[in-house]
Amino acid sequence: MGRATLDGAAGESTDELHEAAAQLCRDYATVEPAVLRDRGHRLFAQAHARGEESVEAERRELMVVCGWTSLLTACVENDLNLADEAERSRRTAAWLGREAGHTEIVAWAYELGAWFALTTRRWRDAIELAAAGQQVAPGTSAAVQLAGQEARAWARLGERRRSEAALGRCEAALDLLPLQRETDHLFVVDDSRTDSFRLDCHRWLGDDRLTEHYAAEVLARWDVPTVAPERRKPMRVAGARVSLGVVAARAGDLDAASDEVGAALAESRRCLPWLGLLAGELIEGVLSRWPDDPRSAHLVEQVRASAPEALAVHAR
Repeated sequence: MGRATLDGAAGESTDELHEAAAQLCRDYATVEPAVLRDRGHRLFAQAHARGEESVEAERRELMVVCGWTSLLTACVENDLNLADEAERSRRTAAWLGREAGHTEIVAWAYELGAWFALTTRRWRDAIELAAAGQQVAPGTSAAVQLAGQEARAWARLGERRRSEAALGRCEAALDLLPLQRETDHLFVVDDSRTDSFRLDCHRWLGDDRLTEHYAAEVLARWDVPTVAPERRKPMRVAGARVSLGVVAARAGDLDAASDEVGAALAESRRCLPWLGLLAGELIEGVLSRWPDDPRSAHLVEQVRASAPEALAVHAR
């Protein structure tokens, strides 16, 4: 089957619309989020219009297309810091998943809720949503991601034992996935996904040596010339860079911290709320240790130009 287009839906089959939704999810890491959002809205409208004229079995499949498309749209709206729009798209996906009887779409809607809560510092909400979502679709990529989000939130609260327990569930869920799977798809996790979860957990728990270790693992996997651009994970790379900046700041090396943040901000594909949260916490540490150092002021201005959300986090 050839790649579906987003024009002339009347001439496209349901399978082609499924493929168009899958392609949007493959394009997540490389296409500008505003472009993906527009494509997602158009595909949703096409599939929805087709569903109005379809028999029951086909209507369910078109609801699944709309569900995946709504999840993708929610992700890119969150990346663009469009919180209200992202939440509406997430809720739409959850409703469509329930109506279609598609538990993995429902579970991913829970995961996005947990992710949105994390990026807005609502740690307890993230834990509740992640725990609830893990009951919905065990044995799926969503279950892996949900356990990872729970682990992050527990780590941010300083709950080491509970964070490690959630990481254990995350890795156990990953082991249940098929060995052959399409990991270029946004909603299919790859085998190295837990490295990023462990990286964030150890950074928040203050384990600098392990933070450096997992940051190095992420960079060795995704920030090397042998990785094709369409397979690269720029947001994981940015998270690893900021994490190394945090470790450098804790060690008293402001120059290294600034260099790592600069490398993170140079990534063109970003999740603004997440980058803002991480960079904001780093700035908080820098300003508490070097409040009058001109290099601190330079770092703040550097972040202000690229990720002003970080300064909003710092101001809270």
